[in-house]
Amino acid sequence: GRTTFSWYRGKDDVGVEADTFTGFDLQWGNDVLMLRHERDLSDRVDVTGTLSRSFYESLTDASIFATPFDITNKLQDVSLEGAMNWRATDAHRLTLGLKGSWYDFVFRQSFNVQSQIDYRAKPAELAAYLEDRWVPDGDTVVRGGVRVRHISDGDRVFAEPRLSISHWVKSDVRLKFGAGIYNQYLQLVTTEGFSAGDFYLPIDETADPGRTYQLNLGAEWTPSARDLLSLEIYNNELENLVELDSRAPVDQTGFTADDLFVTGGTGWARGAEVFYRRQQGRVTGWLGYTLGWTEREFAELNGGEPFPPKYDRRHDVSVLLGYEAGSWTLAASFRYATGQA
Repeated sequence: GRTTFSWYRGKDDVGVEADTFTGFDLQWGNDVLMLRHERDLSDRVDVTGTLSRSFYESLTDASIFATPFDITNKLQDVSLEGAMNWRATDAHRLTLGLKGSWYDFVFRQSFNVQSQIDYRAKPAELAAYLEDRWVPDGDTVVRGGVRVRHISDGDRVFAEPRLSISHWVKSDVRLKFGAGIYNQYLQLVTTEGFSAGDFYLPIDETADPGRTYQLNLGAEWTPSARDLLSLEIYNNELENLVELDSRAPVDQTGFTADDLFVTGGTGWARGAEVFYRRQQGRVTGWLGYTLGWTEREFAELNGGEPFPPKYDRRHDVSVLLGYEAGSWTLAASFRYATGQA
């Protein structure tokens, strides 16, 4: 067997003082612990057990014309997961897993030293999943599976099927297909200003979690062992979207999802990516370009007309180069993006 322990901690602190009476201090970061044990039970069966704990905290302390404004958002996730891989035959590899997660959400907001929102929730989630990796021949790989989730908040159950297929039509050309249904229980609430002001809340039983129907198509061409060129297109249909309701009264007593959000939104995200990778030689690296569009639509927002959300990013170019100079490796990277960078 093999046991792995890892720990990560990252924190950002941004402070701006415009004048004596106006300024803000933003602090946000993650703390993650993970313990995993892997063991082979036989030539065909191996198991993995994982215990993890993640903690995210975002603190906003601002003063606008000597009027204080504070936001505190905390999210803790403690998870225990077990998985078993079984090579049933030479063509089939089955994966069966069970995962339990316990969440702790805190969201507080005050203005001029008066509390406006004091929200806390401690939901739990139990998920079971099954996948079959089927290799009917040397040119085709099919992955089919389903994930079933139970969320204690509202006693809700979701089934999420997934399917992916890759097939070599020629010795150097491979076609790929992927599709799936996903439900978003943890909601990222974006602010119009600085991204550090974004925060997370659960979608309780007063609203439906966001859902996406994802479809991906792709093709890869490997003219040589050194070069790879790929093209992928994607289409995601979105429903049950939410946006923070800026018109909610500050003195309200309820803090459910229906109180805090405009619910029932729809949307879509579509785009394409061209990717080239050089895998061998003194000069290696990759170049990727993505062209994408996304829109949202709510009956109560923007007069019912569609609008691009904060994270609409039309163009994204990424370049990474490496050069072998004797015993040295020199590397450089470049990125260009439009929209919410």
